[in-house]
Amino acid sequence: MKFFPVLLFLFCHMPLEAQQLDPTLLQENENAEAKVRQYIFCKVELSKRKAFVQEPIVVTYKLYAALESSSYPLNEPSINNCSAYSLPVKTEAVTEVINNITYNTYELKKMQLYCNEPGVISLDKIKIKNEVLLKKRIPAKEITNVEDMLQHPERYSDKYSVVPLQVVIETAPAQIEIMALPENSWDGFNGAVGNFTLEGFAEKKTVGINEPVVLHYKVCGKGNFPLLNSLMIKFPPGSEQMEPVLVNSTDNQEVPIKGCKIFTYTILFKDTGKQVIPAMDLVYFDPEARSFKKSGVDSIGIMVTRSLPPKTNNNTKMPGSGNSFFTAQNISWMAAFVVVLTLVIYLMARKKKKIKVVAPVVKEPQTTMQPVFFEKTEKELLLKDPVAAMAVLREELVKAVSVKKGFPPHITALEMLEKLAPEPELKLPVEEIIRSIDRSIYAGGGDVSAINELFWKAKAVVAKII
Repeated sequence: MKFFPVLLFLFCHMPLEAQQLDPTLLQENENAEAKVRQYIFCKVELSKRKAFVQEPIVVTYKLYAALESSSYPLNEPSINNCSAYSLPVKTEAVTEVINNITYNTYELKKMQLYCNEPGVISLDKIKIKNEVLLKKRIPAKEITNVEDMLQHPERYSDKYSVVPLQVVIETAPAQIEIMALPENSWDGFNGAVGNFTLEGFAEKKTVGINEPVVLHYKVCGKGNFPLLNSLMIKFPPGSEQMEPVLVNSTDNQEVPIKGCKIFTYTILFKDTGKQVIPAMDLVYFDPEARSFKKSGVDSIGIMVTRSLPPKTNNNTKMPGSGNSFFTAQNISWMAAFVVVLTLVIYLMARKKKKIKVVAPVVKEPQTTMQPVFFEKTEKELLLKDPVAAMAVLREELVKAVSVKKGFPPHITALEMLEKLAPEPELKLPVEEIIRSIDRSIYAGGGDVSAINELFWKAKAVVAKII
């Protein structure tokens, strides 16, 4: 029995050592709220603490928890004088070890900021309410009867009482220093910060007076795209411009914001001769190079010729005629009527003579103009906009097949495929092209070669439809 004291010592003390490693266990005289704050806290992480005006800054609010708890955000942080764009957060916890304590970390909110003015920006604190269950040890009953202890060990085991607790934690104050942009010696700076390229072209180079000229300017790159809502174009005097149409294919979940914007302008010229849209530069500040740069397009020349003479007014009287009925237009209609009437009388006379010679059927030259398909897609391919090109190709494919098969207008792709069910040799390739387009749009548009391949496949399928 000499080993009994050793066994008893291990029995009584080993659980206590294990308990000391349990973060939910309150030790004697330990402050419960302070313990929770040690094992649960939140903080804000910044991609940079100093940035230029309109340079992106990623802000991430994170919760660190080494205790099991129920946590509830109490407020939504906001930032004054900055534009904020939400970013996707991680949906699963990530472990981090700090001071030998393993924490599960959770991203509560993530966004990118573009601040408008120089100065110091203070970030809002985020507050989290945490409900935690701690436990307090009730010392075991003192051993006075060894036999009773062996028969009823539960009487001599430590017991625990539950201590429910609510603790509100918040992030520490955080500030960002926003620096002013350096001096710029180039004209044409419109607030663009990032890295951009500019392209431009006219759909037609020769037009008549008052015939619309369509210009496309495409800005691509990465940076503060939301601020780029217009271009500084100097149009020729004497021309009229309509409000530009903007197509935006940027992605706010990229840092910096990435993509393209296409500005389409429609112009009317009042004078004949060569008209020139001057060359233009897009001036931008590159925060990585800490300097101003520019991307430009050459001038665009448009030759404006005389348009067709205006139509004669219906009320214009013929010279020497006092009666307003004999206008130039009415006389033209009368002449046409006489010709048609003569032709009808001639045909009726031939029929009465019962001439058996069958006159050849004179077919009108097929100026029932065959509809032209995929024009918009070709333009989008020239603009090198993958997402827009795919979307337009899908729409024009549905329209082309529907027109050639005589389906109702404005039919959806699904309705069209249902109507093509009796023709599997046509339905299958059309369905495969549409599915490929949908997959490419979902994936962000794909590369130019993939788009071109689908474009030519679609044209080939439509061309085979009789």
